[in-house]
Amino acid sequence: MKRLSFTEEQIVGVLREIGEGAKTADLARQHGVSEATPYNWKAKRLRALEDENGRLKRLLANAVPDSQTQPMIRGGMGPEGGSEGSAFKKSGNARRKA
Repeated sequence: MKRLSFTEEQIVGVLREIGEGAKTADLARQHGVSEATPYNWKAKRLRALEDENGRLKRLLANAVPDSQTQPMIRGGMGPEGGSEGSAFKKSGNARRKA
């Protein structure tokens, strides 16, 4: 069987149709690929996005001083711009060990 080559746009289109609720088996048959192929495409794209996310986090960490990046990287940005836990510690309500 001849191996088909799909462009990135075609792959994204198939994955978008699956995301909209189309059955994977029907789309695979329609595009002439095995049922596992769309799942492999999805896994490959997810890995690529995770790699890019990690690269962007490293780039941000290198570009901004540590005191500003640590709350952003941890994902704990509160309404004051700092992490939510830091507001608790600054208020003096934190328990102290005796």
